[in-house]
Amino acid sequence: GINAEYGVLLSVITFSAVLAVFIGYGTAVKCGRNIAFKFFSTFGFITSLFLFKCFSTMTTVAIFFIIKLCTTSLNMVCVIVLPEIYPTSFRNMAVGVVNGAGKVGMVVGSGAVYALYYYTPLAVVFLFSGAALVAMTASWIWDKETTMLLISDVRDQDITEGQTDSLDEVDSGRSSR
Repeated sequence: GINAEYGVLLSVITFSAVLAVFIGYGTAVKCGRNIAFKFFSTFGFITSLFLFKCFSTMTTVAIFFIIKLCTTSLNMVCVIVLPEIYPTSFRNMAVGVVNGAGKVGMVVGSGAVYALYYYTPLAVVFLFSGAALVAMTASWIWDKETTMLLISDVRDQDITEGQTDSLDEVDSGRSSR
């Protein structure tokens, strides 16, 4: 029936997330984090523009497959980059803030999609493409390659002893230690 067909199509789109983990990791390792950010965000944005045109069901599934692949690969690169740019003592907080922002975005985005779809389905496409444009713009602004970067970690015992060097001092090597 029709429900079984849509279930299979949604499974195909969801399977792209499994591929994206490997593709995102491979791209980040082989080409660098900066290139991976730019590639996946730009390709995801360009692919989202195809949603403004009505295509066949299979073409639409292929478009969503690529979009899901790009967004999950982008998330994989973020998971790789976060430990490389934050010292140990701030790493968990940074990951928590990013995950929390993602959860808030998921809730707000779901509500916006629900509200906008009944207004006009085209508004949902504008919302999705707008979010992809923001991600693409941020990836082109962020120009820090972290591939072989060695970052000084803040040791837990120094924090408990009351030494409070700023992150800039720790990362640049000007700390009092």
